[in-house]
Amino acid sequence: MSKTVAPLLIALAVSHATACSKPAGDAPTLATAAASSSAAPAPAASAEAVDPTPSYIGQGPSVVDLHGDAHPPAPPRDDAPRLASIAMHTDVHLKPSATSPRVGELRAGAIVAMDPDSAGTAGCPKGWRKIEPFGYVCIGAEATLDLDNPIVRASTRRPDVTQKLPYMYGIAVRGGPAYAKIPTAEEQKREEPHLAKHIDKWKRDKESGATYGNELWLKWRGENGAPSALDALRDRTSDTAIPWFLSDGQRAPNLSGLIKQDTVRTDEFSHHNGVAFIDSFLVEGRRFGVATDLRVLPADRFRPIRGSDFHGFEIGKDVDFPFALVRRRGARKWLFEGTRKDGGPLEWRSAVGLTGKQRFFDGKLHYETKDGFWVDDQHAGRVVLAGRQRHRAKHPRFGGAVLTERGR
Repeated sequence: MSKTVAPLLIALAVSHATACSKPAGDAPTLATAAASSSAAPAPAASAEAVDPTPSYIGQGPSVVDLHGDAHPPAPPRDDAPRLASIAMHTDVHLKPSATSPRVGELRAGAIVAMDPDSAGTAGCPKGWRKIEPFGYVCIGAEATLDLDNPIVRASTRRPDVTQKLPYMYGIAVRGGPAYAKIPTAEEQKREEPHLAKHIDKWKRDKESGATYGNELWLKWRGENGAPSALDALRDRTSDTAIPWFLSDGQRAPNLSGLIKQDTVRTDEFSHHNGVAFIDSFLVEGRRFGVATDLRVLPADRFRPIRGSDFHGFEIGKDVDFPFALVRRRGARKWLFEGTRKDGGPLEWRSAVGLTGKQRFFDGKLHYETKDGFWVDDQHAGRVVLAGRQRHRAKHPRFGGAVLTERGR
């Protein structure tokens, strides 16, 4: 049976990106800008009369560079007028108009310096504000001048870009309810009718249950003296430090848009859903996590994520084209000299230099390595630089691409 070799796009190089990133500290800003100037230009009076595209868009260090080094932007000056995001996604526009290009976004709780004067009201009754280092934000449903807004106060924890993962993360191993508040024992029984069975399974689950990764839920709380999950359950331990907005039976600020005055259960999450958490705490032995949209979820229904130490390879320094990435465990290199001879193992996620030659052996496509061995495409993907003309014809938005090819 013949096989075809199909290209699979795995990475694209795009210059002059204007995307928003999520820095650490109290004041996330757009990551692509250089340091802000001390005096902002005079604001425009309308969407038509605005500053030209800033020359520094796409320049300056990323919040996290390709080496994994963090470059958090500085917080706003203490004396600077500021606005805050009160939505999961607050759009930042190039001009003070909702129809102008979007150059980034702010996340809930982000506080940025701004020009105090309105830059017009085109499509924004409360007025546009020019923010540092660049862009315009509409005051209204997504942004506020009130830094004491409950959503702003509840979302003060910013992503920690100095760590492998900026938040705590979990993958749901068992679906369940998301809560608007800390549920009482009776509310848990009502909303989780099989709770006792679930907890018993969680206690016995060695891979994703009580004995796995409890320390990962303590990212901002410290591990010293923290009880194990099973000890906390047995002793019905409760943390004294509960998020202020959930104390005394309060419901979380309605960042999710799902919380109503009488809401206990907002919605539910499904198996394999991934969630980012900004806090976790114990209540009567059970741990709950606060998601970035401020919903409260039972941590025992999630497997916490450790994050990876793998940072990839720098092309031109660590490896050069063509090469293969070992994408499956158990990869080996082979010699074919009449019979197939085992040349030894290849480390998972390693990069292997190739000669550019390929052949089928035993019905499988193999690539020749620079040290004279062969590796099959079931365990490794070949990476080549696409020709500019061929690539532009298929992907006119991009000026270059890295492709991998594998048999199928």
